Amino acid sequence: WEGPNRGLHDFSYEACLFEVKSSILSKEMYFNIFSPTQLIETGGKDLYLIHQVFSWEASGISINNLVSRLKKKLADNKVASSIFDELISLSGYHKMHHDYYETQEFRLSHVKTDTYAVDADFPKVLASDTHSSIRVHGYSIEVEGCAEQLLGSFEDCVKGLEWN
Repeated sequence: WEGPNRGLHDFSYEACLFEVKSSILSKEMYFNIFSPTQLIETGGKDLYLIHQVFSWEASGISINNLVSRLKKKLADNKVASSIFDELISLSGYHKMHHDYYETQEFRLSHVKTDTYAVDADFPKVLASDTHSSIRVHGYSIEVEGCAEQLLGSFEDCVKGLEWN
């Protein structure tokens, strides 16, 4: 995993790239894009946007439990574990809020994982779309605006990918 602070895309493989976004289920969901370089293909690899959709449900998993599970998976890799701790801290996750995160309002259930092909028709802002003196530091794309690039569920899509 290269991650957003260590590489251009979240996951980089020999034949393809993955950019991962997540949302809480609502009528208006957006992909928050942090720079014009985030949705560009590199090295002739196909780029996919993976959209994790969650909902708040009292019967779901607590944020603390989710973080704990991820930390256990990363425990053998000190560098990955350290980067994970840094990133969740930057996102506002802190132990002092542990009791608050255990409340029923902060329990998540996974709804679905959709895969989008980030191709020439995918709605995005490229550096070449703006004047050279303008710096775009972030923008949002309505999920509904990407319907034509929706390939289906992640599980179904990865079955057909060649991993080399």
